[in-house]
Amino acid sequence: GGSFRGLDTARNPNNLGNLVSAIMMRKLILGVVIILCWFSALVLEHEDHTSEYLMDHVLGSFDNHLVFSEGFNRSIIQFEAVAEEHQLEMLWLGARAGCFGDGNSTGGSAMPSWTSKSEYLEQISLCQAGDVAAQPFTTVLSDNWGASGSLYPTEQAARASRRQVELLTVTSLSHKTRVVLDVSHFVEERAWHSIVSTILFIMIILAWTTSIKRDIKLHLISPINAMMGFIQSLAKDPIGFTRVEMAYNKVNLHTVEMQLVKSAFLKITKMTRVALGEAGLTILSENLRNTHAEFNPMIPGTRIQAVFGFCDVREFTAATECLQERVLLFVNIIGEHVHQAVVDYGGAPNKNVGDAFLCVWKRPPPGKGPEDGEGGGASYGDGSSFTDNALHSALEAMDAVRRCPKLEMLVSDPALQARIPDYKVNLGFGLHVGWGIEGAIGSHHKIDPSYLSPHVNLASRLESLTKTYGVSILLSDAFVACLELPQHIHGVRLLDRVTVKGSVKPIELYTFDTRRSQTTCSVSLREYKAMFEKAVNMYLKGDWPSAIAAFKDCLTYKPEDTPASVLIGVMEKKGGIAPGDWKGYRVLEEK
Repeated sequence: GGSFRGLDTARNPNNLGNLVSAIMMRKLILGVVIILCWFSALVLEHEDHTSEYLMDHVLGSFDNHLVFSEGFNRSIIQFEAVAEEHQLEMLWLGARAGCFGDGNSTGGSAMPSWTSKSEYLEQISLCQAGDVAAQPFTTVLSDNWGASGSLYPTEQAARASRRQVELLTVTSLSHKTRVVLDVSHFVEERAWHSIVSTILFIMIILAWTTSIKRDIKLHLISPINAMMGFIQSLAKDPIGFTRVEMAYNKVNLHTVEMQLVKSAFLKITKMTRVALGEAGLTILSENLRNTHAEFNPMIPGTRIQAVFGFCDVREFTAATECLQERVLLFVNIIGEHVHQAVVDYGGAPNKNVGDAFLCVWKRPPPGKGPEDGEGGGASYGDGSSFTDNALHSALEAMDAVRRCPKLEMLVSDPALQARIPDYKVNLGFGLHVGWGIEGAIGSHHKIDPSYLSPHVNLASRLESLTKTYGVSILLSDAFVACLELPQHIHGVRLLDRVTVKGSVKPIELYTFDTRRSQTTCSVSLREYKAMFEKAVNMYLKGDWPSAIAAFKDCLTYKPEDTPASVLIGVMEKKGGIAPGDWKGYRVLEEK
């Protein structure tokens, strides 16, 4: 059986069954025909016509001659020639007592003699009389005619000398003469022939069953085994789905049904993985392993160490109102760029909430870096850490959406440009590192695999604060402490120290100055960073007058630096003097 290409599966829903049935029936018919032909040949080859030949052509002549007559002796010689030709050995020859010449019923040695033809014919008539058939057979000894004759004196002795299967007894049609022959040569030859025939028959059956087995394996067993292997591999390593999928794609399936099942299975699995995300892989793995239980999404969560990153699309509300139906295309293009950048650097997209995306970069296992903990970078082979990868992803995503021609075409919408002149797609990222509980949230009716932790909430707060500080990226001090690449360590800039809503522990806020920032700065970014952080330290220590002056000095070199303006505004709102209860950080109440 080959493949069904271009088959209309809508009109042929059971092609696999038809194919297997056709193959089985075709080979069954072929096997039966071969077996019938084989047995027919055996029957024809083994059909034995020796008895009929001897009765018709040899012993029949005895009925026309008296024993020991000249004609009888010629028949004996003819019989010996036929026996030798057929490789037969005569063990005993007998005739009815009334067929011996001169009334010699003892089989003596005297040769018969007749005075006239009428006497001979009279004896022949007596031999052919019906009552002669009731007379016993008398042994015809060899010295009666000078030929080989009987080897045994009686029929019983001849029969006792061989096995029954090795004997052939032939009686003439008139029952006047009987001969016992040794046919052991034929028996031996037939036995060997039967052995060879049996072996060949077994070989035919084995070849037949092997052929059927091969087709069943090709069209049914192998595809099913491949699917089972795929499920088992996916259950063991759901994260390595791409490797498993590539291996499964190499499986050659020969029927359109199996191709459809394979395609549907890969799509459903991929869709499930995309829908659940990395946070739901444990649910997928556990349920695939436990084949005897019902689907149970409500399994305990897992504590992980990771970078949690929230990404927000700026001015999304205005884009939604102006783009209308095309807003889904707009946000999905952005999501594609963000998710791709996250995946490219070892992360996993998790939530898509309108204009926001939650992404996670898990700390590598102990074999790939330091032990899990709040500090330490957990380095990869290239010297980067999982926090470096997260920062790489954020920078790559922001750059990708700026250069995307599809987004440029969408945001050129007249209504959107009229509402926000010169609108460009901009993203805001908040990145924080800490522990989180990974698992399913919801019920048997609907689950959302995600992460629960105050650290996840803090990442969300950081993303919101990017709008407050007018920056694209806000990083927590815990995140910055895990950076290992020099270009990242030197690129971060301290902005503030705050407590966010829901937390009492102060955290330091950092941003990352990209090369694009250099275009609006009259000094090098390193020099500006030193000037700015010096002003921040004054602000944190409570020397606000000096800090205000220092921040204003920073603005002369980089007028568009919003963080400097924000901190000046914070201090001036309080009269430019730090309050008496100043603890070196400020409390933020907004989410």
